[in-house]
Amino acid sequence: MKNRIRKIMGITTVVVLSAALLAGCGGKKKDEKKETETTQETQAPEVPELEASTGTVVSLKSNKLTMETGDGKELVFDIADADKKGEKDIKTGNPVAVVYTGEISGTDTEDTVVELVIAMESGSAASKTDETSDDDDESGQMTGEVTKYIEDEKLVIQNDADGELYYFSVDSDTVISGDDIEEGDEVTVAYTGDITGNDLVPVTKITKGSSGSRTTGTGASSPSAKGETISGTVTAASMNTVTIETSGGTTYTFSTMDADIAITGGLEEGMDVTLHYNGDLSEGAEDVTVTSVEEDK
Repeated sequence: MKNRIRKIMGITTVVVLSAALLAGCGGKKKDEKKETETTQETQAPEVPELEASTGTVVSLKSNKLTMETGDGKELVFDIADADKKGEKDIKTGNPVAVVYTGEISGTDTEDTVVELVIAMESGSAASKTDETSDDDDESGQMTGEVTKYIEDEKLVIQNDADGELYYFSVDSDTVISGDDIEEGDEVTVAYTGDITGNDLVPVTKITKGSSGSRTTGTGASSPSAKGETISGTVTAASMNTVTIETSGGTTYTFSTMDADIAITGGLEEGMDVTLHYNGDLSEGAEDVTVTSVEEDK
C-alpha cells in the first residue's frame, strides 16, 4: 500500500513539473517573439522626405545652378552629384524643377542635397529630329586670354567681358588662324553650343590676336595691330554690334564688344565709318575681331 502511494505521488510530481516547464518555455517564446518584433520596428530605416522647388535658370557654372523661383527668390544649388533629366535643356532662361532633401532657410540651400534636376521643356521640343536640334545649337564668339591649351583636345580661356573661365573642345577640324596657340595668347574663338552648360563646347575656329596679347592704348592704332579694314555706311547700331553696308551693297554685322570706338556721341545710322579688324572676313563677320571704329570725314 505504501509503495502504491509513493508511486502515485512520484507520477504527480513529474506531471506538475513538466507542465510548469512547458508553460515556462511557451512564455519565453512569446517574450522572444515580442522582443524581436519591437526591435524590428525600432530599427526600421528612415526614408528622407523629398522636397521640390521650381523656377527659371539664371545661370549654371561649375555645377552651381542659380534659379529664380515664382516668388522672386534666388536659390543656388550644388547639382554636381544630382541626376539630370533633359540635361541639354537645363540652361539660362529655361524652367526647371529641383528635387532635394533637407531644408531651405530663406535663400540658404547649404543644408540641402539635390537628388534630381528636371528640365521642364514643352513637348514639342522633344519631337524635333536630331538634325533640327543640331541646327538650333547656340553659336557665337568670345575673346579672351588662353589659360590652358591642349592641341586637338581642350582650350580654356578667360573671357575679357566677364573675367570668367570658359572651357572648349578642340579637334583636328578646328580652324586656327595665326601662329601656334600658347598660354597667355589673346584669341577670339567661334563656337557652337551652350557655354553655360557642363559639357565642353566645340570650337570651330580660333583666331589669334596680334602679337599674342591685348591691343590697348596707342598700340591699337598701329597698322600691325589694326590688321584689315573695311568701310561702309552704318545701317544699325547697338551697344555691342554695328551693321554696315559697303559701297558694293554687301551688308555685314560686326561685334564691337572689344573695339575702341573713337567717335563722339557713338555710332549712328547713316554715318560713314571704317572698321579695323583681325581675322578672315571671307569666313563671315562673326569670325573676325573688330579692334577699332573710326568715322570717315
